[in-house]
Amino acid sequence: MKKLKRKRTFIHLLWMIVFCIFALALCSLMSPFFDEDKAIVFKFVVTILSGLILVPLYIEREKTTNTIDQLNTWVNIYKEYFNLTLDINSIKVPRKRSWAKHLILVSKDLLIQKAFDKISDKMGIYELSFNLDSYVKQNCRTTKETYAIWVGDFSEASDEEIDMLKNKATIAKGLTVLEMIFFEAKLFFEKDDSLKTQEIILCPGSRSDHGLLPGVYWYRAGLEIGFYNKDSANNVFYVMKVLAF
Repeated sequence: MKKLKRKRTFIHLLWMIVFCIFALALCSLMSPFFDEDKAIVFKFVVTILSGLILVPLYIEREKTTNTIDQLNTWVNIYKEYFNLTLDINSIKVPRKRSWAKHLILVSKDLLIQKAFDKISDKMGIYELSFNLDSYVKQNCRTTKETYAIWVGDFSEASDEEIDMLKNKATIAKGLTVLEMIFFEAKLFFEKDDSLKTQEIILCPGSRSDHGLLPGVYWYRAGLEIGFYNKDSANNVFYVMKVLAF
């Protein structure tokens, strides 16, 4: 993945350079065939066309650079928290969209409770009175293989998303408990407190064995995991948009 991303970045930069040279050469060659006013119009049109081509290439390059940076961060997180050497070259990452800000990388065969225990050694997480693997029975994504997802910033849950609390059978293609734990670990690793909130962020991609919907929030100095149903609908809930394969 790392080598592939670097190759794409190089190709994008090469195309930008080639196109700039071509545009400048075209303006120089064609200018003698136009009078002064038409030459100005011609150069203006070429400039606009150059922008329409170069700007998307620049945006794509920035997306690629951001992806590589976040993948490298995850390599460091797994090394520090789990003493694992993560091979990111074979990991498929969804194509980044404008709203996608945070990359979450989940390693193969990693259990929720193990992740919770390892991460709790590094950050303030209150001990739970139950085992997460025994309690969280349904997840929309599993750890049969290492995978990556993108998430956006959290926003207040819509009425439709709140209705998931009423239907115990519903499991959405949203954030799972394991992914949320890793997301908080990444923020902690990067010393980013901007998303450390007392608001409850739902994890609609997971369900408890009783059909309850998990939610994660900060209480005082620690991370808490709660479970909610239709009787909890009066709370203010938040969700995070997910981009996955």
